[in-house]
Amino acid sequence: MKDGKGSRDINKVVLSAITILAKKGDKGALKYLQGVQDTHKAHQKAIISALGTNPKLKQGMLTAIREEFPLKAVGEGEESMAIGPNSLDRAILKNIFQTSDFDEIKQGLFAVTDEEPPYLAYKAGKKGRVIPIATIVAREDGVGYGGQIKFEMQLDKRFAKILEQANKNVYGE
Repeated sequence: MKDGKGSRDINKVVLSAITILAKKGDKGALKYLQGVQDTHKAHQKAIISALGTNPKLKQGMLTAIREEFPLKAVGEGEESMAIGPNSLDRAILKNIFQTSDFDEIKQGLFAVTDEEPPYLAYKAGKKGRVIPIATIVAREDGVGYGGQIKFEMQLDKRFAKILEQANKNVYGE
């Protein structure tokens, strides 16, 4: 490390130079950048797949959900959330998941990895209705130069529609 610059900064400069070469038509640079993207996508898919099959990773994901999207606190009536114009409270939770018991909800959580983007979902009720909750993004902090993996979840747009309908069901128009 020199003058506070680490390998991440050096890697970023090198990747920028390769990108410039690729824009000028350099076949080796184009091939390298495509390889970086392919490796990145394969790594993302492997991480998401592991979330669905590895109990320790799944528990870590559930912990992250509790921090970012506190379904347990909502189910216990301890908290309610405003998500855009909609409310997520115990009654809404029960309307969506057919239960407000987080332990039951937790048992039905799973990762859908064969769709793009991958997402966290819940299998509800006897018919097994799948409710998408959050898109899951596992990404390198600086594709091709960062090295650290970030795990992010964002409210799935389909869940937002389900939430809106549940608010209408419970509280009317």
